[in-house]
Amino acid sequence: METTDSRIDAIYQADPQLRFVGRGTITDVLKAAEATGLIAPATQSGGLQSVPAGKAA
Repeated sequence: METTDSRIDAIYQADPQLRFVGRGTITDVLKAAEATGLIAPATQSGGLQSVPAGKAA
């Protein structure tokens, strides 16, 4: 199943080398980071939200 998470496109734009990493792998990493509190879940628009320093679990 192909994901349409706009965060993945932003990651690819930020570092073109990461195009060698599959979308599914990046999705798995994002989900793991969300689950541990390292990043906030995506917004409705799919944009990134930052977690203030010292607030991550």
